[in-house]
Amino acid sequence: LRGPLPLADVRSIALQLLAGLNAAHERGVLHLDFKSDNVMLRRAAPTPDAVIMDFGLSRVLGKESRLKSSDRRQFAGTLSHMAVEQLECRDALGPATDVYALGVVLYEMLTRNLPFDGDSLAAILLKQLKERPKPPSRHVPELSAELDRFVLACLHNNPRLRFADAGAALAALNA
Repeated sequence: LRGPLPLADVRSIALQLLAGLNAAHERGVLHLDFKSDNVMLRRAAPTPDAVIMDFGLSRVLGKESRLKSSDRRQFAGTLSHMAVEQLECRDALGPATDVYALGVVLYEMLTRNLPFDGDSLAAILLKQLKERPKPPSRHVPELSAELDRFVLACLHNNPRLRFADAGAALAALNA
């Protein structure tokens, strides 16, 4: 596709991805490298069937997991899809970290753009750390304000102001 995905497909895919991440989060698993390249779409049905792939960097949360900034694999992932807390190697990551990455994927599906752009990786990362992304409707004016709010809530810099996990985001999208 050259342009954004049809809105009905985006909704169907988003619901499936959120359900998949929710299943992982309910079991205490973080994906930590959620991105478009780790989503396979099967188009046998009238709407795409989404499958989350590559849990190679995933981690189990819990008392014994000790997912801390000293963990050598915490910083592993795809920079453009990493939440601020992951980029800054903060002490602990949680399900909201995956919600951020899902927000990036939604932004891509809706606009065919990443939420932040720049002339260099450093410029993009600085924007990611310090700025709020433009609403998706800046790229695709026919998108609703409600959809803008949902995507921007997923992409909030502060994990406490994002959806707490994929289940909360799924409930919000269904509402």
